[in-house]
Formats: sequence, structure tokens, C-alpha cells
Amino acid sequence: MYFLTVTSFFPHTVPVSNVSLRANAIDLVEHSDTAVLMCSVSKGTSLSYKWLKDDSMITAGGNVELSDGNVNLTINNVTRFDGGSYICNVSNGLNHEASQPVYLNVSYGPLDVSISGPKSVNENSSVTLNCSAISRPESTYHWYLDNNSNPISNESVLTFTATDQHKGSYICEARNPVTNITKSETHMFTIATSIIHLPSQAGVMLTTLFGLIATRLFY
Repeated sequence: MYFLTVTSFFPHTVPVSNVSLRANAIDLVEHSDTAVLMCSVSKGTSLSYKWLKDDSMITAGGNVELSDGNVNLTINNVTRFDGGSYICNVSNGLNHEASQPVYLNVSYGPLDVSISGPKSVNENSSVTLNCSAISRPESTYHWYLDNNSNPISNESVLTFTATDQHKGSYICEARNPVTNITKSETHMFTIATSIIHLPSQAGVMLTTLFGLIATRLFY
């Protein structure tokens, strides 16, 4: 009698180790650049890849693509909302390991340039005009008066004591040094017309004078 012995060989699962994450670029410009993040391991079999941004799970959709069995993450035409900390988590039946985070910095703006401050004041009053914009990094600012090509200030806040020469159209120009985008806002400013207030004694004298004139006219 003969016996046949059959031995089955199952693939040996190797634990995950040394997960690393790299990106094609970490400093990006909104609506201009595409980010590609690549996850790799030095050892491990039967691998499963998951991606997290700021501790929230990432799924494919919109401008996000996952490829090569979720090994690669592509973010097309990044927006400011894509900035943040990214982690690749790799697992199999034995263990799991996460990569060190990679932080994507997305520059954008300037947007919504605005000027706050009075449009009219009395002469010799103190005036403060404040220019602001939504921007990352912070925009640089330049102030212009009317059509003068030379800036009157390179700060976001403009202060002066109002005189007749300060009347006109104030233009605040905001420029992002990374995106190279420049936007501006205009603010019209005037000096209020002064109203002469007569002293009370002068008012009495004028009233008396008009009374005397009226008396002479009617008598």
C-alpha cells in the first residue's frame, strides 16, 4: 500500500516596516500646482494603503486621485483647502505602520482687498485708512493717491492729518510675493465743508439790527 503525502505551502506574510512618504513638492500655489505624494515600505507583503489628512481619511474624488493600489496620492490643481498634514498608513494581517507626516503649504490670494476708514472728515482731523486682504503668505501693500505712480506708503495702515491736499482717490494695492498676484481697491476721500457758528452775542446783535431795519421800513 502506498500513501501520498501532500504538503501545502502558503505565502509567508512579512510584517510592515519602515514606511516613508515623499512629495514632488511641498510649497504649492493655489490653482496652479499639482501635488503627488508617494508611499513606500522597505519590507512587507499583502499591503493595504490608507491616507489621512489632518487625521481625517482621504478618499478619491474631486481633485483627488489614488493610483497603483493606493500607493500614490495625486491632488490636481491644489486649493488652499488642500494644505495640511498628510500621512500614509500601511497594514497587513500582521501589523500596521504610519509614515512621518508631510505638510503641504498652499499659497493663495490676495482676495477681497478692502479699505476701512472715513470717507470725509473736518480739516485738521486725524485720519486712519486700513487696507486688508485674504492672502497666504501675507501680502505687501502700497498706497497711491489719484494717478500718482509713486506710492505714498508701503504699509497696510495709512495715517495723516487731513488738509485740502489730502482730498482725492486713494488706491491700496495688495501683492502676494509668492503667487505674484496683485489686486487693488479704491477709497474716495474728501474734506467736509466747514459750517461757521456765530457766537451767541453776535446772533443777538444781528437780531437787533434786523429789528431796527424792519422798524424803519414799516414806520
